[in-house]
Amino acid sequence: MEELLKQILQTQNQMIETQNQILKTLQQHGERLDSLEKGQLRLETRIETEITDRIRGLYDFREVVNDNFAKANATLEAITGRIDELKEELILNRRETTEKLDSLDSSVMYLATKLTQHDMQLFDLKRRAK
Repeated sequence: MEELLKQILQTQNQMIETQNQILKTLQQHGERLDSLEKGQLRLETRIETEITDRIRGLYDFREVVNDNFAKANATLEAITGRIDELKEELILNRRETTEKLDSLDSSVMYLATKLTQHDMQLFDLKRRAK
């Protein structure tokens, strides 16, 4: 019976030792899990920071592009307005030029008529003088 008690005690000691080893292994796993969680948190923070910076950069770039488009549109509108002004000015100048040409045409015709009359009078005078 003493032998049996020794075996039971020895088995119990082995079980305690096995439990201690299991407990030690669990503690090591817990420490490793804590370490992994901390590393994951650092990685998450770094990724968030990088993504936030990149998104901020994209928004800033978009604002620059929008500003450039706004400036280009404003310039285009100014050019369009100036073209309209020049078109109206051209129409007015064309009208004035046409009126002046018509007036000059009338004057030239009047002068041609007068020249013809004077030529006829000169011809008449020359014929009478002979």
